[in-house]
Amino acid sequence: MRLHLGLRAIVSLPLGLFITFFQAHGPDVGLIMLAAFSGAMALGNLAFLLSKHQTMAEATSTLAYLPVLLTSLFALFQPEEVFLALFVTGVALLGALTAAFEGYRAKAVGLSTRDGRDLLISALIALALGLMFLIATLDSVSAVGFFGAYLILFGVHWGIASATPASK
Repeated sequence: MRLHLGLRAIVSLPLGLFITFFQAHGPDVGLIMLAAFSGAMALGNLAFLLSKHQTMAEATSTLAYLPVLLTSLFALFQPEEVFLALFVTGVALLGALTAAFEGYRAKAVGLSTRDGRDLLISALIALALGLMFLIATLDSVSAVGFFGAYLILFGVHWGIASATPASK
């Protein structure tokens, strides 16, 4: 099992399941989950980088999570009327930055390798999320629900990727 991929799944699946089964799909819940997700992913990437289990090139996705964490934490201290707009902006930012950094990393690793294909799939899922939040007009229930669905897709993908044997 590849631990750093499994930890991605362990972070995102509980948050996605919480959103799914929590009855209030308000933008405040979405912002808290967005802050928790981006914060945990950024801290996890930094911890793996500091423990020498990752190179700086492998930890580039940390750069995608830090602005999203700062945006979502900033949004929590704003008036409730702007929660939805800031949540949609934060998720669109998450999708765009994650797609860019993981797409870059997939190309650097090589699309013919298993790791490259896993990163490309993750980049495409994130790109779909970012485009949906940029193009579609979403109410708060739909926006938070789609973000929860993304977390579950992301978690399942990385859970499967972590359970497959590493390339030799």
